[in-house]
Amino acid sequence: MGRSRPTSTGVFPGQSPQCGSQLSAGDLLRKPSAWLSLALSLGAIGLIVAHVAVVGVAPQADEGAEARIFQVLMLLDALVIGAFAVRWVPVAPRAASAVFALQLVIAAIPLITIAALEW
Repeated sequence: MGRSRPTSTGVFPGQSPQCGSQLSAGDLLRKPSAWLSLALSLGAIGLIVAHVAVVGVAPQADEGAEARIFQVLMLLDALVIGAFAVRWVPVAPRAASAVFALQLVIAAIPLITIAALEW
């Protein structure tokens, strides 16, 4: 037996018949592809804050584990944001665009911080 497929509104049989255009940004923020991106970005911000608290803002000779972890977090963040956009923008354009913009702004904060610190 095959898996059930979503209907034209993007919901699976047996789920709420709520149409995609009726979804709000708050509804979409409960989806893992929305909040996971925010969590990854906040994790990157936390990593920067912890590094500054322990080592300071002076550039280090070796990038170290923090830089590698930061790079992985931001790569995963970009992939999750892309997956969110592909999945939800066609289903609920207005709400998904608002969440997408929030994801981009929150993802830009650690990148701008790294650029400002010239690391």
